[in-house]
Amino acid sequence: MIIVDETAQYLCDALRNGSKLTTLILNSEFEEYIVGNTGAKHLADALKTNTTLKILELRKNHIGAVGIEHLADALKNNSALISLDLSENKIGDAEAKHIADALKTNKTLTTLDLAWNKFKDAGAKHIADALKVNKTLTTLDLSWCGIWDDGVQHLAEGLSRNSTLTYLKLEGCLTELMGMQKLSKVLRNNSTLTTLFLPRARFATVGIQDLADALTKNKTLTTLKFHSEGMENGGIEHLADGLSHNSTLTTFDISYQKIGDYGVKHLANGLKLNSAIVILNLEACKIGECGAEYLAGILQNNKTLITVNLFENEIGVAGAEHLSNVLRNNSTLTTFNIGRNRIGDSGAKYIADALIYNNVILITLTTLNMLGNEFGMIGIQHLANTLRINKALITLNIRGNKTDAAGAQHIADALRYNKVILVICSSLLYTSLLHIDTHQVGLEL
Repeated sequence: MIIVDETAQYLCDALRNGSKLTTLILNSEFEEYIVGNTGAKHLADALKTNTTLKILELRKNHIGAVGIEHLADALKNNSALISLDLSENKIGDAEAKHIADALKTNKTLTTLDLAWNKFKDAGAKHIADALKVNKTLTTLDLSWCGIWDDGVQHLAEGLSRNSTLTYLKLEGCLTELMGMQKLSKVLRNNSTLTTLFLPRARFATVGIQDLADALTKNKTLTTLKFHSEGMENGGIEHLADGLSHNSTLTTFDISYQKIGDYGVKHLANGLKLNSAIVILNLEACKIGECGAEYLAGILQNNKTLITVNLFENEIGVAGAEHLSNVLRNNSTLTTFNIGRNRIGDSGAKYIADALIYNNVILITLTTLNMLGNEFGMIGIQHLANTLRINKALITLNIRGNKTDAAGAQHIADALRYNKVILVICSSLLYTSLLHIDTHQVGLEL
């Protein structure tokens, strides 16, 4: 069933005839319910005269050449829409040009999502050309669009002449050395970008050195996500050095980079001199017990980190012990994720004991993820003892551990005296928790 004909016509008639609707979400998760090109044409006709609709989401609606051309034409004159989501449609290079042409004249759109479409470097060039003249767009998502190095270079050129974009997402795109060097050059002088998800970089350490140098000079970027093959071959040293001289970056994400303990050692050295980063994402970075010890050193001295994600590493029992020693004294951490680190019962005991003996943590740590850590009855018992005392924890994830009926009852009993409002758990624990007042505890299987 394609949503056109009467349904689409009624909706578009309402938009044309004085509707006060400000948000319209028509994202499709089912093939039989899509807007398609015909529905997009109806919507475009309505947008030409509508003055109230601010947000329009059309994700995954099989909108291709005809529909995009009509929507782009409507955007040229529409003065109300501020956010448009066209992700996961059939936008190729030609369709990207239609959108780019609209951006050159549109005066109101601030957010545009084109992720997971089919345009490549030529389409990226069209968008880049639009960025040179557009004065209103602040958020742009071009993730997973098949953009390669030439496209990244075009976008870098567009950014060099743009003074409004604050959020750019290029995740899933690919760049070589030249593209990264041009992006790094832009970052040195750009004074508006605050969030940047860089494309996957296929080069050795020299490109990372350019990025690191840019970080020492950039004064506005607050969020950076980066993935490069060179990170596993010494590039982390350069990036860590850049962090040591940066005072604005608050979120640093290098998840799924196999930097290992060696990389964490250099990162720790860089963060010793950094007092700005509050969110550190090191998910799936091949960090072992030695790396955990280096991270403990970061937490011991750093007074700004509030979120640390170590999900799916290899810290083990010894790593949990190193981190627990720091948690006893840390006064800033609010979210701690050590899921899938094989810490077992002994590791769970170290973490639980740290939360008991540190009165500061008892009033700051609100989210703890210990998913899939291979602990059983003993670890559950230690966590239950902690929960009887803890007054701050809001979300606890213990799914994927070896919880039997007795362990589940220990947790359930402890939560009667605790302020935890969301427990992510196994079905066995869920059964025990059903006896608790459901107004107090939220459950998620």
